[in-house]
Amino acid sequence: MKRLILVLVAGLIGFGFSADLKPYFRLSGGVAALHDIDVDTQGIDDIGTDTGYVLGAAAGLGFAEVPVRVEFEFFYQQYDMDHIKDNTGVVIDKGNRLSTRAFMLNGYYDFKNKSTVTPYVMSGAGVVRAKARTKNLGSDSDTLMAFQLGAGVDFKIDENVSLDLGYRFMMTAAPDFKFAGNNLDVDEIMGHRVELGIRYTF
Repeated sequence: MKRLILVLVAGLIGFGFSADLKPYFRLSGGVAALHDIDVDTQGIDDIGTDTGYVLGAAAGLGFAEVPVRVEFEFFYQQYDMDHIKDNTGVVIDKGNRLSTRAFMLNGYYDFKNKSTVTPYVMSGAGVVRAKARTKNLGSDSDTLMAFQLGAGVDFKIDENVSLDLGYRFMMTAAPDFKFAGNNLDVDEIMGHRVELGIRYTF
């Protein structure tokens, strides 16, 4: 997977230079929050998480003639599980962790103007590797399809560097987790992120 990412990044940058486009690299971090995850398995009602964090990196291409960008993005999110409740509302496990690793292909539309502030909207799709680790019920992971929508603002610092403040909503397919030998009938994972990033355009 690491080799594939390096090939994709090198390809984006190489294609950008050969086609007189604008390849870029972006680093970002921020806060992330999940909706409570509903569970329809007998004995477990829902899984709740505290606010977590997200760290990410991306490589992309901007186009000289049109205000759009394409981007390959990786990000990691981690949350502490606030609770796992049974059907009566009693907490049966806590002090656990949920993490996701995402590989996304994104598209952006930039609202170009004469100022140094550029609003944008974006969408993307890809795969997420979700892992839940519990103290008493065991651990499991699953690979899921996912999509995301977002919007934000770029603040131009100079010809190469800009800051990016953005919001993202992401939703995955329903994971297939197994705890204590039981398959959990878990609903989709939905979450929100607010990120601050720095982008370098070559």
